[in-house]
Amino acid sequence: MEIEEINEQPEKMSSNGLALNDWILIQKIESLFVSIFQIKRDETTSNVDLSDRQSALLTWSQFANEVSMRSINFFRQIEQFENLSSDDRFTLIKYNLFSIYPLSKCFYFKRTNDCSSFELSDEAEKHRQFFDLCRVSTNIRETFIKFIGQLIDITEQDPIILSLLFIILLFSPGLSLNPDEPTLSDPLSVHRTQIQYTTLLYKYFIYKYGEKQSQTHIYRLFSVVLEIQNQTKDFRTFFQDQYTSLDAIHQLEPLMQSVLHFS
Repeated sequence: MEIEEINEQPEKMSSNGLALNDWILIQKIESLFVSIFQIKRDETTSNVDLSDRQSALLTWSQFANEVSMRSINFFRQIEQFENLSSDDRFTLIKYNLFSIYPLSKCFYFKRTNDCSSFELSDEAEKHRQFFDLCRVSTNIRETFIKFIGQLIDITEQDPIILSLLFIILLFSPGLSLNPDEPTLSDPLSVHRTQIQYTTLLYKYFIYKYGEKQSQTHIYRLFSVVLEIQNQTKDFRTFFQDQYTSLDAIHQLEPLMQSVLHFS
């Protein structure tokens, strides 16, 4: 929605829970999100070298590292994140970034020929080959595709919903379920930010779907978020085991070593 459209209907927005300043913030966040992530939208599994397991895992890590860097670039544009201490910023990135990855996949998802699909396609076949090279059962791939599909169904790949979720999940201490996660020096500021953007997301749902339907969407969305919390913990363990068994941890970028909790 353009700012001109916003200015034309402030009464409608107010009656649906969204004030003009809410829309201005939403528009700013959406614009930042799309400008940062759109460049990668057309890149697919074709970029992963499937000649052998080590090549596949290392080229995947390079792609994941680029997506992670874009995520950090997005977060660096958020005032509340920049106002935190460097230690708190590092903790949130290290312990929450991997759990946010499925949201970027949701944004990148294509309706045809996508790797994260049960459909028969070139990209889906390459995705299967990746997990075959890693010598694991098909269950881990099926689980990943299932909750990506749930996210797509709930969010409709709406960049407003996805960008707000990015922020909400980043400001969620304990998301990684890692008992070694350190205590934040300013947990109150982190909590306030999470509440602020959760409230903004709820207002947007009301505006988009109406109050009754938005409650169903919110319930479904955060049920999937809880599943992501559990499943990404398993996926992190999967990648930890893969790189450890190959003795390839030192070949990972420092950021990937951090988000996979090797350092």
